[in-house]
Amino acid sequence: ELRTPLTSIRGSLSTLKRAGLGADEAMRTELLEAAERQTKRLERLVVNILAAARLNGDRPVEIEPVDLAETARAVAAELGASDRVIVVVPEGTVETDRARIVDVMTYLLENALKYSPDGSTVTIGADSERSGFRLWVTDHGVGIDPADQAAIFERFHQIDQSATRSHGGLGLGLHLTKELVEELRGRVDVASTPGRGSTFTVSVPSKVKTGGRRRSTVSTSSG
Repeated sequence: ELRTPLTSIRGSLSTLKRAGLGADEAMRTELLEAAERQTKRLERLVVNILAAARLNGDRPVEIEPVDLAETARAVAAELGASDRVIVVVPEGTVETDRARIVDVMTYLLENALKYSPDGSTVTIGADSERSGFRLWVTDHGVGIDPADQAAIFERFHQIDQSATRSHGGLGLGLHLTKELVEELRGRVDVASTPGRGSTFTVSVPSKVKTGGRRRSTVSTSSG
């Protein structure tokens, strides 16, 4: 998985070095954009590995106002998928841990996009509930067999080896999502039908433990 983006980056750079390419602005731009996409992919893989190994240290829970709609749009743009991600999130803010919510959105959107047909859309939504707020991501992809649904949150788990080869990835995104949500004292659930897509729902409670400090209240507003 690490070799694949490295091979693509090396190929783009080798092509850029060829004599005469300097006059082809369109080709140069295409190669540079391809190298940039693969660099970001490689970076995400490394981040996932470090997070799974806990080599980057435990992060304290830091509660602050977070605009979920703005955050969802920013994550979609970072993934290069603004044209495929439909954001259905009310304006306003919630009190939660920004870094963890960004990571959760990233992992869930990556997973949804990876297992969806090219050109299909993915929806990310959120709303408030009495105990806190919910965040969900829905795709129209391959779906997950009921027998596999409990195992998809395990480290390095993917549905099958053919999926690993055809879709790529390390099988860490959903595992890390579950860990991050649990650090916020929340839960993540999946509802899926094979061949018809999946919905992953994250529920975060209204009070989050922050070590020895006071509990911080998580609230939502409709803007």
